[in-house]
Amino acid sequence: MIALVSTPVRDQRLSITLNQEWLIQVLESCRVCWLLLLGTSLIN
Repeated sequence: MIALVSTPVRDQRLSITLNQEWLIQVLESCRVCWLLLLGTSLIN
């Protein structure tokens, strides 16, 4: 019983950390896109 109860909690924590990592990756890629846009607009 204890193992069955603890497993969803562990999965939930895992999914939360995965979501945070995904969010960070998205923010970083957005920042790169903005830098590229700013760079091209400054060149033009």
